[in-house]
Amino acid sequence: MNPQRGEIYLVPFGQEGKPRPVVIVSRDTLNGGNYVIVVPFTTQKLEERKGRQSCVFFNAGEGSLSQDCVAKTDEIQRIFKTEIDWVRGRIGRFSQDQMSKIVRAIRFVIRDDELIA
Repeated sequence: MNPQRGEIYLVPFGQEGKPRPVVIVSRDTLNGGNYVIVVPFTTQKLEERKGRQSCVFFNAGEGSLSQDCVAKTDEIQRIFKTEIDWVRGRIGRFSQDQMSKIVRAIRFVIRDDELIA
């Protein structure tokens, strides 16, 4: 299966392998291989993280997320598509506006102000 940009899936994280939602951020044209680029979500320390430029807050229900959470763009990563919980399948999808917020935060994380003239 080829996940699409903006789709939200569960992926096991950490030593315990606890499922966490992630949003696919790689281009659809790149998602045909073995890997995808994802941004994970967390429900921890929401008040603190809401103010960080590297985090994007979402209310429960947005993109079908079950809880208030933040997308942690400073933890962007490549994962094997086999790590996605295909049994549960896609749990949600973000709109273009919601994805634009995530992309802006990713730009903040990777931007090198010294190179921008």
